Amino acid sequence: MEFKDLIDKYMELLDCTAHDISLASGLSDSTISRYRSGERIPSPTSEEFESLVSGFEMLFEVSDSDKKTADIRSELMSVIPVSSINSQLFSKRLSTLVELLGINRSKLASKTGYDASFITRVINNQRTPSDYMSFAHKISCYAASVSDSPEIIDHLSALMEVDPTLLDTEEKREDHIADWLLDIEHGSGAESAEKSDREVIGSFLSKLDKFDLNDYMKRVKFEKIKVVTSPLKPYGSKHYSGVRGMKKAEIEFLRRTVLSSSKAPVWEYSDLPIEDLASDVRFSKSWMIGLAMMLKKGHRLNIIHDVRRPFEEMMLGLESWIPLYMTGLISPYYLESSTDGDFSHMLRLSETCALIGECSGKDLSTALFFLSSNPSDIDASKKRRDTLFASALPLMEIYREDSFDKFNKLCKEEEKLLNKKTGKAPEALPDDRNLFFKNINLVRYGDELVIISKMNKPEIHFVIRESRLKDAIISLWD
Repeated sequence: MEFKDLIDKYMELLDCTAHDISLASGLSDSTISRYRSGERIPSPTSEEFESLVSGFEMLFEVSDSDKKTADIRSELMSVIPVSSINSQLFSKRLSTLVELLGINRSKLASKTGYDASFITRVINNQRTPSDYMSFAHKISCYAASVSDSPEIIDHLSALMEVDPTLLDTEEKREDHIADWLLDIEHGSGAESAEKSDREVIGSFLSKLDKFDLNDYMKRVKFEKIKVVTSPLKPYGSKHYSGVRGMKKAEIEFLRRTVLSSSKAPVWEYSDLPIEDLASDVRFSKSWMIGLAMMLKKGHRLNIIHDVRRPFEEMMLGLESWIPLYMTGLISPYYLESSTDGDFSHMLRLSETCALIGECSGKDLSTALFFLSSNPSDIDASKKRRDTLFASALPLMEIYREDSFDKFNKLCKEEEKLLNKKTGKAPEALPDDRNLFFKNINLVRYGDELVIISKMNKPEIHFVIRESRLKDAIISLWD
């Protein structure tokens, strides 16, 4: 079976059109058409391939199929010719890795089971492995075992553009080296090792320092995302349960909101656990596509973040939101007081539909969700929203280019207040602690607030007063 045949088979099983695949995956209609005609086949390490897998996953979930994501991925990969791997890039990266680590090719050959001359020819792009995945993982296994010095880890982190803390164990290095050789972006799931708040905030700031909004918009193809609306339909209501149900409900809420004719603001709150969602890269991409479509359509999102989560979990969530904050289309809030500790809750609300849910404690296996487009259910959910947001405080104040005058005025006012209260001036992070940041500046106004200023790509300023986030950043001065 060829790649194009499997696409047609999936379309038949799903009873869907090529345009449905386009909407679900974020790929253009013409790209899907080329896949179906056999004119084009995506590389298994490309973003297009990941988007296509995510799109089919979403469609199979909506159809209540038992087909698993792993099956979709493996089936699609099995019909992609090996030649679609970028052999030149693979060879170049392998050569760089061997040189950086000072690896003896004969020893590498004995440890991996490959002939030394074969490895040399792969490095010179004169031969290609029959199984790139297996070859890359055997290489990375040995490379990870000989790269345990702090100096080498720093060199690897710079080479692969990942935070050094993500390479602090042999297992982590093996995964990242293999993904880098194959040109696969590593997932952003929560790390199992417990880290201090200072380590977590340092990692977060390093990623913000490197973040380029223009590049991000190109990668997610924001400008090419098509927003389709349809006449309002009597969707009615539906129940979901468990982690899988939670994912389906989230995607369906976005779908109904995007397909409606309304552009009214959207309101969200949840203190449900997010580890399962954050670690599911394919769901995250499907969710991000739906959210991007919603924002591009013209909805403004008001969201209350749960800051009472474990700090690392909270920052994991904020990592995925920061790029969206930088668009100026989202207002983030938080609650100082806690909700009922015996249950965790969710609220998603647009003019089209309402999604409410809860679980016992933090046990998502007990979770129940109710999605409804009935006007009476939407009105009842609006009362819940009003109660929640009446107590909400800004998680951060965000100043983009169109509000720099307000930002400068705020800085002058806060400086006067600080001087009057303590006799001190605002304090920038000392140079000897700011060596790792090339594109951000940190300034504290005593213990009252901190400002993160990203100086380009684009210039934007975050004013933070929320105590946990503020205190974690201030700890960098200690």
